[in-house]
Amino acid sequence: MSIFAFYGISYLIRVPAVSTASRPREIYLPLLCSILPFGIYESYSWSFLPWIQNYHFLQKLLMPFASTFLTQRSLLITFVIISGNALSLAAIVSLKKSFSILTEARALVTTGVYRWVRHPLYIGESLTTLGCCLYLPSWFNVFLTVFFFVLILLRAKFEEGKMIEFFPEYQEYKARVFPV
Repeated sequence: MSIFAFYGISYLIRVPAVSTASRPREIYLPLLCSILPFGIYESYSWSFLPWIQNYHFLQKLLMPFASTFLTQRSLLITFVIISGNALSLAAIVSLKKSFSILTEARALVTTGVYRWVRHPLYIGESLTTLGCCLYLPSWFNVFLTVFFFVLILLRAKFEEGKMIEFFPEYQEYKARVFPV
């Protein structure tokens, strides 16, 4: 959860945007991508809510269909979660004052982990989300994880369009680094 403190600090110290989010997809899609992982992190606890226990179908969707506790797989899953958080943290540190939740152009960052990968923050968030889904694999978590991956890809596409529009050198950067 400490990663969210870095998100908050980065949000507070950021520089003004060259181009702010103005279209619904530039506002609502990133917000949805930001809150969706919480559904995966918290879904297990929801299965114990009294009103959900009255609905067997909902409880079945939320309860894990496989236990990963105290197995060798949980070490691998923990590694995936920690790696995702570490990559996210490295991306936030690289972004410095250019961090944004919405689809906005602040500055072109090509240093730190961004010198190798175009979207390390999204990869880190995806690894963490996948690890949490694998740790408590329920049908609800599988659905949310796949939905999250699709939305992250769309978010990256929209963000790249904005970056190309306001930073012409982004085309060269895009051709030079790993495409994710």
